[in-house]
Amino acid sequence: ITWIGLQNQLGPSRTFPLAIVLSLLLTQLLARGMTSPLREMTAAARAMADGDYTRRVRATSRDEVGQLAVAFNVMAEDLATSDQVRRELIANVSHELRTPIAALQAQLENVVDGVTQPTPATMEMALAQTERLTRLVSYLLDLSRIEAGAAALNITEIDVGDFLEENAEAVSMVEAGKQLRYVVDVTPPDLVLEADRERLHQVVTNLLQNAIRQSPQGGEIRLEAYPVDDDVVLEIVDEGPGIAKEDRERIFERFARASATGTHTTTGGSTGG
Repeated sequence: ITWIGLQNQLGPSRTFPLAIVLSLLLTQLLARGMTSPLREMTAAARAMADGDYTRRVRATSRDEVGQLAVAFNVMAEDLATSDQVRRELIANVSHELRTPIAALQAQLENVVDGVTQPTPATMEMALAQTERLTRLVSYLLDLSRIEAGAAALNITEIDVGDFLEENAEAVSMVEAGKQLRYVVDVTPPDLVLEADRERLHQVVTNLLQNAIRQSPQGGEIRLEAYPVDDDVVLEIVDEGPGIAKEDRERIFERFARASATGTHTTTGGSTGG
């Protein structure tokens, strides 16, 4: 700037203030560019404090500020994952506890209203639902095992026919008065499998709940089991509207809902026998 001023016959008294002003403007411009990621991080942190974990910042350089931006994005992703796990855990708690609570309530209401007598068999069924609630609460209290997907399995030998009969009897108490028929068809009749009884009970109960919701009044729900090579296939078949083709890819996503088309629904799975 001084050289330009001398070429234009401007003395230092005029070029020096101009040089200072230009230096300040350039310094402010550079500082603003360097601190831009920090301002983005401040705004993103405030958004995350309000529960929005989708905000990310741009890492425009490879210096310490750029590394900080990358670390901030990793932290934001971890927080979003933790929040999703928390939401899924709450959904799992509600989903798993609903069935035994509803069954127990229906049994006690029938006794109070005089529909059924408080026989030992009725009390044993109510006690079984209470014990199942206790077991579920015990599982849910161990959050680290659930989140890691490393909950231990208690593998025992299960008589498939008796197991399916027990499940059908349990859900029949909460079918909302649809007067459904439950048919257990196990081939061969003495079929057994090795599995965690309580976890398998959760799976079959959830399938039966879905079948009850989709079944018409007075419909039939079939609980079928048969061996295939070294596996045992369990199927829950109802007379509901079925699953639309466009929904079949996502039907196994957690708590996914499908539109109602078709003629009947078959849901099930296999386990090593």
